[in-house]
Order: sequence, then structure tokens, then C-alpha cells
Amino acid sequence: MIQFINTALTQSALGRFGGLLGVTLTLTAAARLLHLAPDRPSLLAAAAFSLMIGATLFFWERRLPIALLAVCALIATRSATLGQLNGHLQPGILLFICGMMMITGALRELGLFSWIIQRVITSPRLNGPLFTAILCFLSALLSAVTGEIAAITVMLTLVFQVCDTLHLRAAPFVVITVIATNIGSAATLLGNPVSVCIAGKADLTFWDFSLHATPAVFLSLCAVTLLFLLRYRAPIGEMTRAMRERQAEKRPLGPLLQPPCKSGMILLIATLFLLALNHQIARLIGLRDPADLKALLMVTPAAIAAIRMLHCSPDSRQAMLRNINGSMLFFFATLFAIAGALQTTGVTAAIAEAIHAHTSPAFMPAALLGTAALGSAFVDNIIFVSAFSPVIQQLAAETPAYAPLWKPLLFGACFGGNITVIGSTANIIAIGMLRRRAPSRLYFWEWIGTGLTATALTLLIAWLFI
Repeated sequence: MIQFINTALTQSALGRFGGLLGVTLTLTAAARLLHLAPDRPSLLAAAAFSLMIGATLFFWERRLPIALLAVCALIATRSATLGQLNGHLQPGILLFICGMMMITGALRELGLFSWIIQRVITSPRLNGPLFTAILCFLSALLSAVTGEIAAITVMLTLVFQVCDTLHLRAAPFVVITVIATNIGSAATLLGNPVSVCIAGKADLTFWDFSLHATPAVFLSLCAVTLLFLLRYRAPIGEMTRAMRERQAEKRPLGPLLQPPCKSGMILLIATLFLLALNHQIARLIGLRDPADLKALLMVTPAAIAAIRMLHCSPDSRQAMLRNINGSMLFFFATLFAIAGALQTTGVTAAIAEAIHAHTSPAFMPAALLGTAALGSAFVDNIIFVSAFSPVIQQLAAETPAYAPLWKPLLFGACFGGNITVIGSTANIIAIGMLRRRAPSRLYFWEWIGTGLTATALTLLIAWLFI
């Protein structure tokens, strides 16, 4: 039996390695045949980026060491210098993400997320449809203001608590939560690394970004909520019946606690206030240059987190530091470096030239929206955005009509992540949390059917806005 298991694991590893090699060679050969990488440095840069795509698809848990090896290979073959790669590391974006990680850790330690869960489970008139609507809008709101990772962990804690108490299958409500979280992450630049990257590349303030993105996100959320109420009416109806029985017996949906939330609420409001008024604050202190305005925006969360750490207990300070995902930040740094190598070696310019030659400005938004959605369905959306951001910058510099292309890139990357289970970080976290629960399973076709329908609906709404 042990020998059979070892043989199966070896065959599985070989199959994944074959898939990694196949994706890398296919994409690299395509770049050469399409004359996007005509010389050796550009071809190696394309191969390094293709390797990262393959690693994301077949070796998710080992994508960081594979990315590091790709960076080392670029330097060793002199396809890119260390100085060139260092210029593309995007320290402002990394610092922004790191600051938000620490703030999220502080919010969790201050009891804000526990308070939110308590408010939901103690609602006196809670039923299946109301719980589903709360799940959708609260997941989107938390994703927009604290990030998709914090939102999915908090909301799935709520889902599992309610479903375990009522002895219901959690999988349908997990799908609802993940899709709503991904949609909400496009509303502000706090939602996910994709939003931060796009805001940084497009020089958008927090307010400008939110004004452009939030209306489309809100309408998309309303549409998918109605979709969920129809598609999952059987499990939602079963939840209503179970809730009524429990309410008749006057039994709560979970342990009743009174976690403190005042300090956490103040911290969250202060963060949103300072980010929303960041542009005005910058001008008040004499900053006028766009680069200085962008820099102040990127360091604001880190500054707020630092001030919080100066005035909190050692335990709270450690809780904030523990929430920093170092491997994720390191992966983003290597990703930005390899995407920068594409730009340095001319691959980005070749792609932009090909798009400019074969696509009209009128058709380009719809084409990019669909391409970003399909790309993000099978590759982590931050990888897709990192590759296409320099392309859009080049197009916008050459043709002003291409300047609004940030919107289809944002909506396509965030909404398209709902198609498959590997489309976004929130999806992968949700599947991992669900797999650790023995009674719960989520079937592939159950996800893909809902994900495709929700993505088509939200992309249509986004296209009408664009």
C-alpha cells in the first residue's frame, strides 16, 4: 500500500513537472514565433515569465523558489542586470501592501472582525435569503476596506460557524463568499495587490480610483446576489427552515460574546480617512509633483501601522508583525523584477506595438476585458496585471485613446478570477479552509458553473461602464 502511494505521488509530481515544462516551452516558443522576443535576452526574459505562469498553475506551493531561480537565471545569463531588476521592484507597492497587512493584524487583534461576526449571528430576524445578502455585501465591503485575504478568512469563519451549528453543507455558501469577495476587491485600491498595482501605474489617488470602480462593483454585486438567491434557493431554503427551528427553541447560532470593537473601528476609519484625503494632505504640506503625491499615498498605511505599534502593547505589536506574509511580499518582488525584465529587453514594447497595429482603440477595451478575465482564470491575477501594466503604459503614451484601459484591466483581472478555483488568492485560501473540514466538499463543476455565470454577468456590467 505504501509503495502504491509513493508511486502515485511520484507520477503526480512527474505529471505536474511535465505541465510546467510544457507551458514554459509553449509560451516561450510563441513569443519567438510572433517576433515578440527576437534576441537572446528577450527570449530568456519571456521564458522566465512563462516559467512563473507554469509554476502558478502546477506548483503553487513552490512558486517562490521557482521565481527566485528565474531571477537568478536572468542575472547569470546577463539578460538583465541587478540594477535593472532593482529599478522595477516597486518598493512603494510592496510597502503599501505590508502596511495594510499590519493594519489588518491590528484590526483582528482589536476584536473588530469578531464583533462583525457576532452582529450577524445575533440578528433577531435572520433567515436564509437575508444571510445570503449579508454574506455578499459584507464580504465585498470587508474586501474593499481590509483586503481580500482578511475578508475571506473572516467571512468563512462566519459561514462555517453558522453551517456547523445548523448542520448544513457549507460549500454553496463558500462559493457565494469567494465570488462576492473578489468582486468587492475591485472597489478600492485596498482590495488586493492588483488594485494597488494599477493605481500605482496609473497615478490614481484613492478617491479617483474608488469613484471609477465602486459604481460598477456595486451594480455587479447586486446582480450576483440575485443570481445566488435563484441558483442556491434549495440550500438557502434549507437554511431558513433550520434557523426558524433554532429561533423557536431560542438557541443562538453560536457562542454569544461581546468583543471590544471601538479601537478597531477608530483605526479603520482613520486609515480610510487619511487615504481618501491623501491628495489634499499632500498639497497642504507642499507636495505638488505627481511622483511625490504617489509616494505619500504608498507610505500612508505603513505610517499608520508604525504609529499604532508605538502606542500598543508588546503582544499587539507581535500580532501586527505576525500578520505580515513575507513569502507573498517576496514573491511579488520577484514578479515585479521579472515583469521589469520583459520591459527592459523590449518584449513589452513589442507586445504594445503588435496590439497597436492590429487592434482599433474602439475595440481594445472589450478585448482587454475578455483577455484579462480569461488570463486571470488560470493564472494568479497579479501575474497577469504585472505583465500587462507596462504594455498599457506604452500604449497610453503613444495613443491618448488608450489611456482608459486601466478599467478593463482591473475589472477583467478581479472578476475573471471567479471562473476557476485558482483565479485569485481568495479562491485558493477558501478551498484550503474547506478541505480542512472533512464533511465539506466542493465539486469542480459546482464552482465552474456558478463562476462562469457570475463572471459573464459582472463583465457585462463592467463593459457598460467602460
